[in-house]
Amino acid sequence: PPGAPQAAPTHPTLRNFTPATDAMLEQPDPNDWVNWRRTLDAWGYSPLNQINRQNAANLQLAWSTAMMPGRTEATPLVYKGVMYLPNANGGIQAMDAATGDLLWQYKKDIESQPPPLAPTYTWDDFSWMRNLAIYGDRIFMATHDAHIMAIDAKNGKVLWDTTVAD
Repeated sequence: PPGAPQAAPTHPTLRNFTPATDAMLEQPDPNDWVNWRRTLDAWGYSPLNQINRQNAANLQLAWSTAMMPGRTEATPLVYKGVMYLPNANGGIQAMDAATGDLLWQYKKDIESQPPPLAPTYTWDDFSWMRNLAIYGDRIFMATHDAHIMAIDAKNGKVLWDTTVAD
């Protein structure tokens, strides 16, 4: 059913989840991407140096995945080997960042149809997901139907859902 996680925690990080702390967000592990621009100061680059000008031409696709339908302009979060990928219309996919294996998926049930818009717009113009946030053991998202939600980072279950506007 919509909104239900589709897999039990099987990834080692999800079984032994380490909550994201203030210190981890202030000084992220080089392997993690825990904010939209990686760090709180929006530095926006990776300190990893395995890829350089000499070997960049040798890069190959490791995996790909299908996202949920709709527009998405989001930066995935990567935390302890799990990629949390925001999807359009209130969706999140949690994947093993190394293999692309789906660990769990969440899709919000939209409560109502959107209000009428100007003739040059459709609701799809406003239904994309921008970004997620992580703190503790929760993934936070704001939805286009004016909700802020906390999703359990280990299994995709809704912890709370608050309506913030009409």
